[in-house]
Amino acid sequence: MKPTLEEEDQRRLHREQDRLLKERGAHSAWIKSLLMAHGLWLEIGSDFLAQIASAENGAGYVLGMDLKAELRWEYERYCLVHDQIKALEAAQRVQEQDGQAMEQIAQLLQLKGVGQLAGHSQPTAVGRMCRFDADPLCQRR
Repeated sequence: MKPTLEEEDQRRLHREQDRLLKERGAHSAWIKSLLMAHGLWLEIGSDFLAQIASAENGAGYVLGMDLKAELRWEYERYCLVHDQIKALEAAQRVQEQDGQAMEQIAQLLQLKGVGQLAGHSQPTAVGRMCRFDADPLCQRR
């Protein structure tokens, strides 16, 4: 059965997230392979650019300027995709909250007997002072 336009739209965020996760993995793999080719192992984190600025392998080999530039560009792409993933996850959370709110509204609309006199077989005024002629809960039958 063909999905409706609404169902297809709901799947869009998940598809985009899958693509971005694969893209981030590709950037990470490329960075690691460039480093491994030169005998280095660095963690990709917030201090990555500082690490590559002073990186050298065990044999004292210092990274060349072009390699550092390529690593920097690839890291910037990695960060861009990472930020997009975080934004998508936030949008998904909002969408889930909106969906839960709509479900709760639908459930509340289906309830019967909600109102001032719901659950009372007769009006009562236990524990409070009221005017019988002004308050519908206190009126005598």
